[in-house]
Amino acid sequence: MQQVDTILSVYADLREALRRGDFVALDSIAARIAVALDDLAGAAPDAVDLDLLRAEAERAADLLDAASRGVAAARRRIAEIEAVRAGRATYAVDGRRQAIARPSEPPRRI
Repeated sequence: MQQVDTILSVYADLREALRRGDFVALDSIAARIAVALDDLAGAAPDAVDLDLLRAEAERAADLLDAASRGVAAARRRIAEIEAVRAGRATYAVDGRRQAIARPSEPPRRI
């Protein structure tokens, strides 16, 4: 069925975009999925095609969830690096991150 093949093709593009980290492409892919699903609504796919589409949708959801977790982890890491660069944190000899205590008063010349 043409509509099912179209959706499977879009899901393949989604997997490739996520593999490459091409998050800009996700907007157009989401639009293509919406159009393909609208086209499918007018058709009458059989149970085998529906099972195949359900499996691909679940796989896509898993990939999107993993990508979301990866982006969140990257954001946390970038925030840590920025904190170190700003002088608000450093790393101890054992590799643990430590906040730098700031003096309550500016240093004075003696």
